[in-house]
Amino acid sequence: MFLLNLGVRQDFLNQKASLIISVSDVLNSLKWTREIDTPILYEKSMSKRNSQILSIGFSYRFGKSGKKEEAEFKFEDSIP
Repeated sequence: MFLLNLGVRQDFLNQKASLIISVSDVLNSLKWTREIDTPILYEKSMSKRNSQILSIGFSYRFGKSGKKEEAEFKFEDSIP
């Protein structure tokens, strides 16, 4: 069993917005086989799922973008 998913993301509007498109199981290859072999029963079955899904997403970032400043911590050397 194997699965190949692909996706692409494009930023625009000064990187404040993004459009995301993804496809699951591009090769339509998701399937599995199960086999039971006992003295009184032999069963072999194969299952296949309709697993190809196209997803389209949009995101928009509000507020200021950029690197956040790290908080400065101060420690006292003495314990009261």
